[in-house]
Amino acid sequence: MKPSFYPLRNCWRVRIPASESETGTRFAKYFETKEAAEHFIAEHRKTGSIQLAELSVEEKHVLGLIRKSEFYKPELLLDVWRAHVANRQAGAHPSLTVAELCRAFYGRQISEGRAYRTIADDRWRLNQFAQALGDIDSKNCTSGQIFQYLEAKPPGTNRRSHFKTLKKLWRWAVQSGRLDVDPMSKLQPADEWGVNAEHLSAALYKRLLRVIAGKEPAS
Repeated sequence: MKPSFYPLRNCWRVRIPASESETGTRFAKYFETKEAAEHFIAEHRKTGSIQLAELSVEEKHVLGLIRKSEFYKPELLLDVWRAHVANRQAGAHPSLTVAELCRAFYGRQISEGRAYRTIADDRWRLNQFAQALGDIDSKNCTSGQIFQYLEAKPPGTNRRSHFKTLKKLWRWAVQSGRLDVDPMSKLQPADEWGVNAEHLSAALYKRLLRVIAGKEPAS
């Protein structure tokens, strides 16, 4: 490897052959001065690594300070970096209260062009839920709290409808990256659609049979 002036960029270029590349592919590095290019080549010859040769003086100084610690281990440095990246990524979706999460989901329903009836029903149910648990951090909302909220609703279609809306809310929160865990993942609806558990009296049941058989008028 040797530096050569590259007029198209008005800089110095170093061609790295595939045999000396960590990736096994040929590529080029560009430098503002010939001295910087020569320094890169010298560092590469000392370390045998393109990545190490690219370290700046400041980076080497920081690494040198860290390595002086009796607690230093390479894997610890990597763990810290991964934690930093995870925190930055989490910042893209800051923690929301339950009320804020409900508003965000409602806004998404509108932007998706959902049917008016669906949006109206979801809005009413989300408002009810936000009034009950709105101040809680959505990441700390538990399945037990949601279950207790649903238990307070009258049994039947109303409670089932609330369950359906909340199920959509939490599933969307996880899929959109706002939450890591769905608190409703293991909850089952307490009521089934279209089920009428009322029992007929024996007399009414016999009358229905007579009407069906044509032995008695329906009214």
